[in-house]
Amino acid sequence: MKSKIFISCTLYVFSCLAYSPTYDVLFKNNGNPIYSGETTNADIAIKEMSSGTTYKMKVQFSRFQKKEYMLQALYDQGFSNSDVLKVSRVSNIESSNFSTSHNPMVYVFYGLLEMYLSNNNQIIVSGLKQFDINILKSQNLINTDQQKLLQEYLYFSRKKARGRAGERDNPLKSSDPTKQTIINNVLKESFYKNNQKAKLVRINQRFMWAIEEKKFKAYFDQQTRKLVTLELPEFNKLSFTPVDLLVFGSFYSSPKKIIIEEASVPKYEITFESITNFKDSMDMFQSRAAAWQRIAATQNNEKKSVLTQFPSFILQ
Repeated sequence: MKSKIFISCTLYVFSCLAYSPTYDVLFKNNGNPIYSGETTNADIAIKEMSSGTTYKMKVQFSRFQKKEYMLQALYDQGFSNSDVLKVSRVSNIESSNFSTSHNPMVYVFYGLLEMYLSNNNQIIVSGLKQFDINILKSQNLINTDQQKLLQEYLYFSRKKARGRAGERDNPLKSSDPTKQTIINNVLKESFYKNNQKAKLVRINQRFMWAIEEKKFKAYFDQQTRKLVTLELPEFNKLSFTPVDLLVFGSFYSSPKKIIIEEASVPKYEITFESITNFKDSMDMFQSRAAAWQRIAATQNNEKKSVLTQFPSFILQ
């Protein structure tokens, strides 16, 4: 009987984790394995739909000693080193490059890049604070009373299995009716706080996990938990929709393209032309950044004038 109680409690916890994903978890590119290398590089083409103009950029997300860095290069035409026009480096993802921007497109664009290239969500979490959405880490959403009670029962069951505890030591049972009621109520509660759990919705015959706030909406596939679309209803009715699938490094994946629309009219088409993940070090990262910056410094003014044409959501 007691083992059944423990199994029920354990299944309850796992059911909460499996069927009620938190905001924090959904924005971490669910299903993508942890990258084996420290750096992920993406060669990206940004096509402006109205003019047909295409802009080129290279973005690298790196992690060294639990800190995340970003290196970006903007190009004149292709991805040759000789075409580098401008180099941007973010030594800490939570730096002022993002925190001082009031353009939601900056947060969403780079937030999606970080999500797909780093399996992380620091940028988008920071940006959503503009919409009065303070995403908490999953560990901060846990019902600590229930967690403590389940941990106590696990410890008790192990001691009992060794003959070192009796039923009177069971933390799920109390001879005091008041205390037993408190225990029962704690076990009935959700393992995660409800205010930041996605809800299951059905749209066009498709079930999706939904984050629906007044100024921000995001929908994820029920099975894969991959992003289906992200919307900013109060900011020119912008939407970001990943399409197609790009598989790289044998078992990593990201969307092939992201379509940015304004009031249902396509504005930009973001294409990942290639993505690679590789072993890296801080010394190599710094050397690479310095080399790109030296090349950019030698470009003539005529070439650099191209920078003024890049979309406003691109950091410069």
